[in-house]
Amino acid sequence: MSIKEQISNRIKECMKSGNSFERDTLKTVLGEIQSKEASKGEMSEEACEKVFRKFKQGSEENLEYLKGRNISKLSTDIEDIKVRYNIEGVEKEIAIYDQYISQTMSVEEIVDFLGETAVAEDINEAKSDGQAVGIVMKFFNGNPEFGKVQGKDVTEAVKILRG
Repeated sequence: MSIKEQISNRIKECMKSGNSFERDTLKTVLGEIQSKEASKGEMSEEACEKVFRKFKQGSEENLEYLKGRNISKLSTDIEDIKVRYNIEGVEKEIAIYDQYISQTMSVEEIVDFLGETAVAEDINEAKSDGQAVGIVMKFFNGNPEFGKVQGKDVTEAVKILRG
């Protein structure tokens, strides 16, 4: 079942159960996917997942800002209560997005994995970090059975491996 079908089915379940928060969150993402499809044509599963990653990143940035507001849990100030409520909502959004994003390898997992492959030598022989990142991305894209990686994690792993 495609991500779009999963979203549509989940929205229907949320409507039946009265879970308006999750329903509205998923409708927003589905709307973004449909908008992109209207302008660019049918989207792949990876492209749909990328939309979820974009929304998650925005929510994580929002959460970081809200948590930086330094609010006491005992405060009864209405503005503080609103911020605490927003933090809970943003955390719920992130949990919803995570359900539709496939897990990727962490920086540490990438470093450990690459250290045991012939690619490690190619990384060290690369002229620049950028070229080394390209080598690693090509390796993982050509061998999906080894796992999924994100570019930013590969960049960090390359920096560690190249010292």
